[in-house]
Amino acid sequence: MLFLVITHTAIRNGKSSAGPYSTVIKALESITHDIEAIKIPLQNFDYPILFGKSSKAEEVTIPKELGAIPAIKYTVDIIIIIYLIARYLYKHLDKVDQIVIIGIDPLSTLPAILFKYALGIKLIFYSVDFNEKRFLNEVLQKIYELADRLSSTAANQVWVVCNSLKEYKLHHYNTESTYIPNSFTFDGTNFRTNVKKRTLRRFVWTGSILTNRQIKHIVDLCNKIQQLQPKAEFWFIPSNKLAEIKQEIKMTHLKNTKVLDVDGQQASRELVSQCDIGIAVYDKRFGSTKYIEPIKIWEYMLCGLPFIISCEPSLNKELIDEGVVYLLKPDNQVPKDTAALEKFISPESVIAKRETCLEFAKKYDANKTIRHALSKLISSNTN
Repeated sequence: MLFLVITHTAIRNGKSSAGPYSTVIKALESITHDIEAIKIPLQNFDYPILFGKSSKAEEVTIPKELGAIPAIKYTVDIIIIIYLIARYLYKHLDKVDQIVIIGIDPLSTLPAILFKYALGIKLIFYSVDFNEKRFLNEVLQKIYELADRLSSTAANQVWVVCNSLKEYKLHHYNTESTYIPNSFTFDGTNFRTNVKKRTLRRFVWTGSILTNRQIKHIVDLCNKIQQLQPKAEFWFIPSNKLAEIKQEIKMTHLKNTKVLDVDGQQASRELVSQCDIGIAVYDKRFGSTKYIEPIKIWEYMLCGLPFIISCEPSLNKELIDEGVVYLLKPDNQVPKDTAALEKFISPESVIAKRETCLEFAKKYDANKTIRHALSKLISSNTN
């Protein structure tokens, strides 16, 4: 089979940040080397579009002026995606029946629907989030929701990153979907290498900051943890808003902290695997919070870290049932009775939960989940 992955990517330090698309590509590489991608900057056209194989991607430069206004930017995105898909298909005209296109968001998937119906290519829509308030402009919001509906109903297979998205698509579109979490390929290397560097009192938060309110909630939680465990250490590995995090830490007098600026998932994982407990705090006012299962929790599982998380995001129920999760109260509040939290963060509890976390990382290994979904797609086309 031949795979074309289409995605929008955030740009950091001049490079496409890792995300669900990179996990998909890595999983596909365990199946075949016939993988190409279209990577479009999420915002503006300050950086070129990348097209082709990762090792020798072609750069397509778009005038920056066309990226300044969202409505124009998205229109250009669609035109460019159609053009690049057509180029890809022309190159593989003799293998059209073997091509699978995977769109990582509605805007990436929508143009591929034309080729699905015209040429019979197989189309997968990987829905990694949904935001009921993505746009302040009501017209843009309705177009976004329509794109999600069309992508969900037209694709041969729909993958969703969490159970709340699965329920949403079934309820609103009558569309069945497959749970493919934001997990990783399991090898255990980072855990084995760094477990001896742990202190049994080191907490870590990693990822992007969505709102300034989220920063306040994260640091407030850390201060409450430090009241329960005075020697607690806190490592923050943000991909943005480093200055704001440092300022909040200074204002609240949180002790034993490090704000670390690293580039890429592997560098982040090297640090995460030296920690003991993960933190995944979100702002419920952000429109997509209830339609995400944070990628960071699968990084925590991969490194053997139980974690503390907001109750608003969608979460695999197995993780809750097996006790590797401590759920905060609504709006990231800690209960007045802190006994359960104290027990969860105790050294004995942390050590006891490590193997369970690693077992979940193995069970939901990205290679396994994606291979299984693709096997169902292939069998459905041969029946």
